[in-house]
Amino acid sequence: MPIDGARAGAFIVVGYLPLALVGTVVFGYSVGNGTIGPVLSTAVLLTGIAYPAVFGALGGATATLLDNE
Repeated sequence: MPIDGARAGAFIVVGYLPLALVGTVVFGYSVGNGTIGPVLSTAVLLTGIAYPAVFGALGGATATLLDNE
């Protein structure tokens, strides 16, 4: 069923979330009194949760549909 594929595909959030957290810290840079880098909340919500969940679910559902044909 496509719903099973969607659940399996959305499970990739488990891998992306820690990488998004580490990436926000690693890619920050400070010069003098200023700093530049990704915003923690945006990085975690978009790159760690939203994109992997949505596109993983779509990919999983599509793979399940194509596999059943």
